[in-house]
Amino acid sequence: SKHGYHWHIIGDSGIEPLCEQKYQIFFFRKHCMVASWMHRETNVGDKVFVFDSDVVPYRTNVPLHNWSYLREDIILYERTWNTEIAAGNYLVTNSEAARSFLVRWAQYEKEIPPGFSSADNGAIHLHLIRSVNLEPEKNGTCGQKYYSLTEPVTNLDPYYDFVDCTRKLAKPGVYTNDESSFSFRILKRDTAWVMDGVYDSYEK
Repeated sequence: SKHGYHWHIIGDSGIEPLCEQKYQIFFFRKHCMVASWMHRETNVGDKVFVFDSDVVPYRTNVPLHNWSYLREDIILYERTWNTEIAAGNYLVTNSEAARSFLVRWAQYEKEIPPGFSSADNGAIHLHLIRSVNLEPEKNGTCGQKYYSLTEPVTNLDPYYDFVDCTRKLAKPGVYTNDESSFSFRILKRDTAWVMDGVYDSYEK
């Protein structure tokens, strides 16, 4: 409320029943819920900042329009503490391309490998590079690494090998699919509006 923004909590209590029916894992269901709510409750072109509850908005004196002017369909950022792109918090523009991207992200629930893949956080890496044709849907190297994940969470080496494969293709910057006009931006670490809650005393 400090900067005059609207705040809405998208809960998991019958608000988006179709998403609840389709997806069993909350992390994936969340993206379906965001797409559905955004389509119903906001106008085309509106900007929506999605927040997880375990993060810190560590630039509270900086209004969100420092990022909302960005034109890409979805804005994500690098984690502070590892090589991942964070999945829980993002800026999305209400567009058909962005909503389709979120729904397809949720659909990865049906494709998660048997080993540790970090749910939607692993899936976003593969989804991003495929969404702008940096890797084909079939027979891509990173995709093969993803679907071959069999190790438990006690052995993260294969997971980070997969993440590193995607990050070689998707470094910080702007990416566009010329066929669908969908675009996304990856922000460098420590340049977004939030960070993981474990860093609540982090000074930058």
